[in-house]
Amino acid sequence: MTVRVGPLHRMCAVLLLTALATLAAVSAQGRVNVDHTALLTIEHDDNVLRSHSDPEKDFLVRLFYSLDLVYLPTIKHRLELRYLGGGKKYFNLESEDTLVNKVALGYTNMSFNDTWIGISADFKLRNTREGERDYDKLLLLTFYERRLPLDLAININAGIDRFDYIELDYFDYWIHRYRCSLSRAFTRDVSAGLEYGFAQKRFAFGRFRAIGDGINEAILVQGNTRRVDNRHSPRIWLDLRWKMRANFSYMYRINDSNSYGETYSSHVISAAVSIPIVEGLSLQGLGIFQLRATEEEVSIPHSTGIEDEEEHLNAFTARATFQAHKNIIVEAGFSRYWSTELDKDFRFVKDVASMGFKFKF
Repeated sequence: MTVRVGPLHRMCAVLLLTALATLAAVSAQGRVNVDHTALLTIEHDDNVLRSHSDPEKDFLVRLFYSLDLVYLPTIKHRLELRYLGGGKKYFNLESEDTLVNKVALGYTNMSFNDTWIGISADFKLRNTREGERDYDKLLLLTFYERRLPLDLAININAGIDRFDYIELDYFDYWIHRYRCSLSRAFTRDVSAGLEYGFAQKRFAFGRFRAIGDGINEAILVQGNTRRVDNRHSPRIWLDLRWKMRANFSYMYRINDSNSYGETYSSHVISAAVSIPIVEGLSLQGLGIFQLRATEEEVSIPHSTGIEDEEEHLNAFTARATFQAHKNIIVEAGFSRYWSTELDKDFRFVKDVASMGFKFKF
């Protein structure tokens, strides 16, 4: 498998920052915590290619290694370095074999009373066997959080995402994100919050406009002006920690696009639950359900099927976790993913069953 890194200066900058952060943490005075984890998972995927009409099944093996390094020069300052590297190997569909490298750097300042400020940078590089679907993704984020009277807390953050599809600029994009949330801890076990998020996504291709009367007679023409989507996402959430851990949230997402037919709104409901059964054994469940309030009139894919994080994907996951040893965790799970895109050719259902082992050393 040929590894392609995309723009060389971007990769060199990330590697340089990683090396400097590691050397500084290891050689400097203060407290250093280092954790190593290896994950081996065997899965069965009944629709690897996310096909609507002709699904292909296959078994695959995932093998990943992660490094978590936390450096505390003082109790008021925190530096973090995280690395994740590995890949997945299919038994039959070798074209889907993938290598993934992720590097995350973060700094948090806790010098001010009841206030946290920080910055972070995340870089992801994905390489496929054929090299035709390689991409890299860079995320930059800064945040401010403050504890207020009456057990209230406010969080403000802003960030930039850059997606670079190496073989084809058509799928590239920039995202500017802004988010503000207000939460309150009513008791030790119950908290809730309100949140508003705004994101502007700029695509590499031009926006479309319609010529003609009526949808059936309209002709789509691509202009020179780039497509821009403005997304508004008000959200509420509830967190419970009574004999179990549960989080429930509701978000109303509005996508306002300057490209013909790409404006829509949707309801996004999510629920996450973790229940301890006996000592060392717990069950987890996660559900994400997206219900369209309005449909876009056309559906022009941009990053569908390229990124792991899908914008229109519904998901349900159930998992059992067992602590077999202080350094060994056994996991078994089942996940279902499905899409409700307007164009039926982009709709699919896939089920994934997995069995995995996590080793800490």
